[in-house]
Amino acid sequence: MGNTGPVRIKIPFTTTELDSWKEAVKDYRDDPEKISKRFELIVKNLDPDWGDIEIMLSALSDTERQMVMKTARTHVQAQVTSGALPGTVEMHVPRVDPEWDYNDDREYKLLKRYQEWIRLGLENAIPKTVNWSRLYTIKQGPGETPSEFLERLRVGMQKFTTMDPASDEGRLQLVALFLGQSTDDIRKKLQKIKEPDIRDLEKLVEEAWRVFRNRENQDRQKLGKTIATATIAAMQEKGRPNMGNRPRMRPPLRQDQCAYCREVGHWKRECPKQKMKPQPIVGNLREDQDSE
Repeated sequence: MGNTGPVRIKIPFTTTELDSWKEAVKDYRDDPEKISKRFELIVKNLDPDWGDIEIMLSALSDTERQMVMKTARTHVQAQVTSGALPGTVEMHVPRVDPEWDYNDDREYKLLKRYQEWIRLGLENAIPKTVNWSRLYTIKQGPGETPSEFLERLRVGMQKFTTMDPASDEGRLQLVALFLGQSTDDIRKKLQKIKEPDIRDLEKLVEEAWRVFRNRENQDRQKLGKTIATATIAAMQEKGRPNMGNRPRMRPPLRQDQCAYCREVGHWKRECPKQKMKPQPIVGNLREDQDSE
């Protein structure tokens, strides 16, 4: 604790964190908004100072870095000019390390604002390229719900075009995309809807959900039939006699083979092993009676 309250402690970057950032910004031009959000997350977790942010910006190409700084300074200039922000552009987006003190409230506020200016710069430095062809590659997946598919179309429209999905023009375009790029069974059903409902996005989504749920019910019924068929087949198989448990038949005897001990060279009545077999007691009693 300091004299005026808790002391802020700077958390240094680890090598792993820096490597992860460098890997992420390779795709900066393709998705500046994604990199901007990643930067925002790092700010929340690590609270980087001016020097840390310089290291992060150095992972960009020279051109990209210049564009980010120019965009950030342009935002500041607009607010300074309008009187909404006191001071100068250099005060808020300095080119050299201002050595802001973490534990000085006024300087710490300047650091927090600087972090936000850089985030805005990262988000807006790259002009959005209109690429309608990318939007037409967004197809509904077999297991994707109508709502999930519509959300992907909205995100794609924001990412690949300058059109606002919430605008009238954007909604009409979403209707066309939703109609044309849904799965086959949903698309065939939607194409049967009459005017003016076919231009109503909410009604299209509602009907798409009906088809989707009906498909799920049919899949469950098919699965139930498959399980039932497999169960019946297993029970029938279980009820059949097991041929493997039957006693195996002995091979036929040779002419000179004993039927009792299975050895070769004598017959059963001459088998020495049979003669060694103990005689029944009943037989002995009869012999004694005869002798009397």
